[in-house]
Amino acid sequence: MADLRRRFLETYEQLFDRRIEDVPIEALTWRLSATAPVPSIHLNFSGHGTGKVAAAKGRRRVHFPDAGYVDCTVYDRYGLTAGASYRGPAVVEERESTTVIGPDARFTIDKYLN
Repeated sequence: MADLRRRFLETYEQLFDRRIEDVPIEALTWRLSATAPVPSIHLNFSGHGTGKVAAAKGRRRVHFPDAGYVDCTVYDRYGLTAGASYRGPAVVEERESTTVIGPDARFTIDKYLN
């Protein structure tokens, strides 16, 4: 603690050109920097994106503010394969989420099935 107090007072004096000795030191903000090696991650997508599930599962009308109701292809997220590319309008459904792709947009599935 003595070393920490000494270093604080020295830094304070450098920054503010005055030394304070008669006031208790109070820490309001702490900053920490940390580094670590980049992990080597190997993702396992077995059963997903293999084409075992049909990608297109139907059609649905969806309302878009600038286009009104538009007929959209509905895709099963788990049927989309790496490298595949599609044009909107579309709806991509999965257990956790639903993604809506607008009429003038397109989407591509990367090697990690994003």
